[in-house]
Amino acid sequence: MPNWDARRTERGARLVTIVPSTMSVILQAPRGNLETVHPRPMVLSVVKDDIEEGDYRKALLDCRRHRINLNILYDHEPRGFVSRLWSFVDQIEEVDYINLFLTDIGKSPRPAEKTSEICDALRSELEKRDVEKYINSILTTHMVKTPPDIEASLALLLRLRETNPNLVEEAVKYIIFLADPDTLFDAALGMYDFSLALLIAQHSPKKDPREYLPFLKQLREAGEEFGDGYRRFKIDDHLKRYKKALQGLHDAGKHPFHFRPKVFEEALTYTDKHRLHHEALDIWVGNAESLQAILNLYGEYLFERREFKQAALAFVQASKPQRAIIAYEKAYAWQELFALAVKEGSSFDELVQMGQRVGEDLASRKRYSEAGRVLLDYAKNVEEAITAFAQGGDFPEADRQARAACALNSRLDLIETILHPETLEVRYQIGEDATELKEQLEKQTERLKELKVKKVTDPDGFYNPDGERSANLQDVDVMTDAGSTVAGTAFTRYTAAPSSGTKKSKVSSKNSKKRARKTGRKGTVEEEEYILLSIGKMPARLEAIQVRAAKLLPYLLQYTDEHKEEGKELQRNLKELEAKLRSTIEEVWPDEDEDEAPVLTAVPGTRLPPPRQSLPRKPEMTTPGAAITEWEVKLL
Repeated sequence: MPNWDARRTERGARLVTIVPSTMSVILQAPRGNLETVHPRPMVLSVVKDDIEEGDYRKALLDCRRHRINLNILYDHEPRGFVSRLWSFVDQIEEVDYINLFLTDIGKSPRPAEKTSEICDALRSELEKRDVEKYINSILTTHMVKTPPDIEASLALLLRLRETNPNLVEEAVKYIIFLADPDTLFDAALGMYDFSLALLIAQHSPKKDPREYLPFLKQLREAGEEFGDGYRRFKIDDHLKRYKKALQGLHDAGKHPFHFRPKVFEEALTYTDKHRLHHEALDIWVGNAESLQAILNLYGEYLFERREFKQAALAFVQASKPQRAIIAYEKAYAWQELFALAVKEGSSFDELVQMGQRVGEDLASRKRYSEAGRVLLDYAKNVEEAITAFAQGGDFPEADRQARAACALNSRLDLIETILHPETLEVRYQIGEDATELKEQLEKQTERLKELKVKKVTDPDGFYNPDGERSANLQDVDVMTDAGSTVAGTAFTRYTAAPSSGTKKSKVSSKNSKKRARKTGRKGTVEEEEYILLSIGKMPARLEAIQVRAAKLLPYLLQYTDEHKEEGKELQRNLKELEAKLRSTIEEVWPDEDEDEAPVLTAVPGTRLPPPRQSLPRKPEMTTPGAAITEWEVKLL
């Protein structure tokens, strides 16, 4: 039997009799007085029998009398209830009882879709019989849904208003009882029906006539001046339905001609205020003149947001080429910029000035190759173009352009005055980067050796960054099967057992660990991991340096003796750095099974720390410069 709520009674009370017809039990207390009770299991048993027999009226009255939720009428036999819905309506003549049943249906925890199905089925049956009689019940079927279907309820009232206005007025009073009056008022406004909105406001205890009457009057006057479209705009704007409001402005613009410019200007302002540019483009799709104004507005909006390339596209579509040129220039989209400038008939001097300006901007953003092309093609500035190619490391193109200028324009000085110093400047830059990498490698390698010693001499301090000493780790033998190296099979990290500290201290400790892990707390396993990660990134850094050197070295060989000697020294330094990096990696990550788990031994009675995440794996030393051929020049 289910866990029914127990009913208290006096000790020693006796069961006198059971009356099945009234679902009651008569008890006699020790003092002699009689008490009649209605046990819930007995009531529910009778109610279920009535439902199975189709006697819904008796079942509903018993549930109401004994305060049983009316959902049982449906839940006990869902299919039977739906198939006998006509019988349910026939038996339950009182509209209030039907409303009570619907209210319980709406409050049930069943899915919203199932509640809607029950309400729709019952509403369909009620509408077949008498809409005016069951008007309140039909409205209830709409309002108990989740979410309530307010517009459908109001639409029903609008249909009945012409034939029976008195009934509608009473129905409005009832529906205000079911829903928030402000919500109903806004919904009626959203249906653009002032009379229904006024009727709801008049019967609402929350509405003040001094507020809603001037408001409704203002909406009426707006419609009389600019038409129904403008009235809909004002209503939708009040309801914050901005897209519909914009559609209303579009419709208002179709009215008398002298109103159109004013309404369209308001539409542009409204579009910009609520960021409805895409919606406006869809609404005015058939009006070329209006579309251009909207596109120009959208372009200005994008320009303010610094989305210059998108703004330029909008300006082009809006037939605003000068604004598009400015936007393309700010976007550094030089190809589109010069294509549009030529199309719009810019003069030679304008193109030269624009090319000089754009080329300098590109060079300042380290887009040297593009800067060289712009300076060469449009600014006609060969010297700065060659300089830009050289600064970007594109020495093949810089040399080609310099020699072409020598041949075509007799500029024999360009190689000596531009390329000679630029190649040396780039050589020194590459040398500085290589020296910096070498110094970092040496420093971090030496630090790893120091950490290796500390790992053996002070394992507790090495694996316990928080400084909480633990006796469990004092006698741990920190030797692995692969030897005491700083390999990928590093030791497990010590994690202290949970303490009795406060929650705040635990959170603070956790955050400090995160911060220390990023930089590597000095003298701990975290510093070791940080250094290994740093060394693991060095092969990629060296390869980037060698790729730059691969473009430079052939020209250091071809120019003066000074350039040749500098090339030899640079190539020698890079080869030494590569060899040193390879040897360091082999020393730090010796050849072994990287997936092999570290083996720790401990003195009996001690506890090993839990496993830590493995340290960074051994990096791969790929062939530097393989994508562009070998970087070395064999003649150097």
